[in-house]
Amino acid sequence: MIGKRHIFTDIRAQMKFLFERYPAYPRGAFNIAIAIGLAILSAIAFYYFVVLFIPNVSTEASAIFTISLGVTIFLIISVFQLVLPFALASYLKKKSWTVGSVIILTFLQTNLIVTAAYILATVTIPNFEHSEWGVFFVAAMASGTIWTLLITIPRYLYLKTRNKKIADSLNSSLPSPSTFTKNKSLQLHEQGKAVLNITSSQFLYLECEDLFVYAYHLSEGHIRKTLIRRHIDSIVKDWDSIPEVVHCHYEYMVNLQRVTSLYGNASGVFYNLGGTKFKVPLSRRYIKEMKKAIELLSKEGK
Repeated sequence: MIGKRHIFTDIRAQMKFLFERYPAYPRGAFNIAIAIGLAILSAIAFYYFVVLFIPNVSTEASAIFTISLGVTIFLIISVFQLVLPFALASYLKKKSWTVGSVIILTFLQTNLIVTAAYILATVTIPNFEHSEWGVFFVAAMASGTIWTLLITIPRYLYLKTRNKKIADSLNSSLPSPSTFTKNKSLQLHEQGKAVLNITSSQFLYLECEDLFVYAYHLSEGHIRKTLIRRHIDSIVKDWDSIPEVVHCHYEYMVNLQRVTSLYGNASGVFYNLGGTKFKVPLSRRYIKEMKKAIELLSKEGK
């Protein structure tokens, strides 16, 4: 039987993975603010819609409709912002979580709210006749689409601008090729045995997947991929004295010696590795570590 501690540790790891790898998705306090804010605003909007377009609705029926719809909206948004991302985390490991994906999910979320509003209206409002459902549903669909645009477009533009600024500022501080005067030895061990022995000029980046890591490196002019059965945290400790190799993301390490530039878009900030098609993500929480590594490299190059 799996202990509770292991279950909660796995949930926390999955959520941490999701938010690190797919930064375009809202999280934390922002989720709660979205859920509460949209629940209140949407319920009020539907309330006034009922008052304006449906004649002879009692105050009691309108109040019951508004409260039940507000609770329903809160639950729907909570599922889409919290439960659904966790449920999809394992599947999304193999996929890219883009802003387009967020827009699609938000659109589904808003139109599910619309459907819930129609069902609640038929249950709570006595004189809500089926002949009126067309006007109600079309208007509600339109409002759902507007909500989607209001939620996603400003966030998309904000993320794109913010990440581009981060990439531009870091590009100006990237170490020059002359900084790397020493070719250092890098080793990876598995159960006490060395499974990879390369130099810092050969190493590209390292990617973690659960309890395994994949080391990408150059060998005889070709890019090789070596599997090591270790967690990335233990490798970070082993290579702590090598400033060229930085922990740049929850599940990535990158060799600054191979980085030619960084770029940012709405999905995040990424490293370009010269001579390859690889794009390694940089999480904002690791920017300080990167700047510290650049300072150490500058001192070594002097």
